[in-house]
Amino acid sequence: MDQKDAPGGMRNTAYDSGRLHKPHPMFTVGDIEWKWRQSRQYLAARDEVQSNLCQALARAGRKMDVTLRFATTASGCVDVDTPQGPMARIELHPKENPA
Repeated sequence: MDQKDAPGGMRNTAYDSGRLHKPHPMFTVGDIEWKWRQSRQYLAARDEVQSNLCQALARAGRKMDVTLRFATTASGCVDVDTPQGPMARIELHPKENPA
């Protein structure tokens, strides 16, 4: 779920010279490590962050059932017990002002 039209949130519209404010190893998706050989102090650029987020999303999709929802906003979330185990029910609605 993302208000933008692709993974990355504000990274989809941030100016292209924007970089992380902290070294890239501190910016992770869960425990998914960056797949490159940059210095641990390297400040990743916008496109590098977007690429890392897309790779993390693809990796998560290989391990679990992932349904992508872009240009939406979450209005609520509740835990639900199912025969397959615990899950989350997320209430989504279309983003009102696509930009």
